[in-house]
Parts: sequence; C-alpha cells; structure tokens
Amino acid sequence: MLVAARTHDYGKQPVDHLAKLLKSEGIEAAQLVLPKAFSEINSYDEVTPRLVEQIRRNFEEEKFKKCLKFNQI
Repeated sequence: MLVAARTHDYGKQPVDHLAKLLKSEGIEAAQLVLPKAFSEINSYDEVTPRLVEQIRRNFEEEKFKKCLKFNQI
C-alpha cells in the first residue's frame, strides 16, 4: 500500500525540511501545492527553476514515489 499525503496538511515548512519530515512520518508520496507547502513560497510567481530543482532533489533523496506514475489511466 502506498501512503501519500497533502503536504499543506503539515503547515508551511522550509524547502529543505519537508521531505525529511514526511518520510519520518512514513509518507511515501506527496501532493505538493507549492505556496501552501513551503515557507519560502507565497505565490507561484516566486517559483523559480532553481527552487523547483531543489524541491525535486530533496524528495528524490528521500526516495519518494513519483505520484504522476500512479495517476496514469
């Protein structure tokens, strides 16, 4: 069974902290609403390629599943 979470249910967390926090809770996949999930992001206008890569790398390091893979019809 895959355990997933809406990240914003954990409150706004720092980019470098969220993936570790979720993994420590047994979460294997996550729905990311960037402005609701990360304390560094208040709107999508603030999202940069560098920030997206940092988020991707953090979740990859924690061995998160790629959610889109599980949403294929």
